[in-house]
Amino acid sequence: MRQKVIENAPGRPADSLYIPQDILYIFHVYLTKAEYGFALSDIYGNIILKSSLYSLRESPQVEHFFSRLTDFYAICLSNPTYRARLHCCGFTTGINWTKGHLIPNEFMLPEWFEINFVERIAQTVQAPVYPIDVGNSNTVYLFHAKYKNVTNDMTFFNLSIGIGLSFIRNGVLIEPSMMQFSSVEHWDLNLSDDECACGNHGCLITDLGAAYIERKYRQHALKNSNADGEKVSLQEIIQYANHYNDEWAITLFDRAANALFMLIKLISMLAPAKILIISGKLFENNPLLVEQLNRRIETAHLNGTVLYEDMSTTNAIQGCSLYIMGKLLQPEPASVLTATFANRL
Repeated sequence: MRQKVIENAPGRPADSLYIPQDILYIFHVYLTKAEYGFALSDIYGNIILKSSLYSLRESPQVEHFFSRLTDFYAICLSNPTYRARLHCCGFTTGINWTKGHLIPNEFMLPEWFEINFVERIAQTVQAPVYPIDVGNSNTVYLFHAKYKNVTNDMTFFNLSIGIGLSFIRNGVLIEPSMMQFSSVEHWDLNLSDDECACGNHGCLITDLGAAYIERKYRQHALKNSNADGEKVSLQEIIQYANHYNDEWAITLFDRAANALFMLIKLISMLAPAKILIISGKLFENNPLLVEQLNRRIETAHLNGTVLYEDMSTTNAIQGCSLYIMGKLLQPEPASVLTATFANRL
């Protein structure tokens, strides 16, 4: 996968902040390749206000996004309590803050995304921005909070546009690169010969990525003169497989189940964990895929128990809040704030 690394990117997230004793609020911006939305929550992730989820097929332009962001933010500011205690902004999207750089994941972002959006959002909400990788790091915090009484060693697989892989070891989030598991999307396990956007063939993403599943279905539809299938979405393919016994859709998910099983089996051998959590768009309303994967898991002896979790925007917001709260509770003083926000402290 091609990644852009931006040196000295503007709008970098605040490192940590002192947190007052009273309840504070977080403004949330949620942006993926398919949809976006906004919300207001307390620091514990309890949602107070939430916008609709807007499809990028209906409103793909940059100004639509910022116009709706501004409108929803104005609604939040109309309440003096929220206005006085709005402390920061969680930007849940396909972007990571890594080693001093903001690194966009182009598989998970709309084509019109620009890195200066982070600074523009900070200026709009007048608060420091925390960019958090959608469907990966933020929800890891939520699921860890849910299962930490069972174990502090967990592995997370998120299957959506890309393949998210995260680890909790001894209660600490560890990036895949630190476990020698970077670029898992481009591992070749000799499962297929399909071409990947990186130029290679057989990458795991070609069987597990939502965009590739959509593309394969559309190509098959075009080959068979099926005009209805040429613009089909992942959600529609899931419906075709589960409710209409669409043979090609069933085949695509069977391939996905096999590829994920091989990945889970390999990771559970190399980095054992008591709990293996699977979530993501591929599994939403897709009992067929769960059944296909479980059938393989039952015949194997994995080092860990496989659990399925919902990858909803509500979970993403709650996980984002838990991540930010952890940052706010750190004892170090804030090092990076927007100028406007600094004046309000």
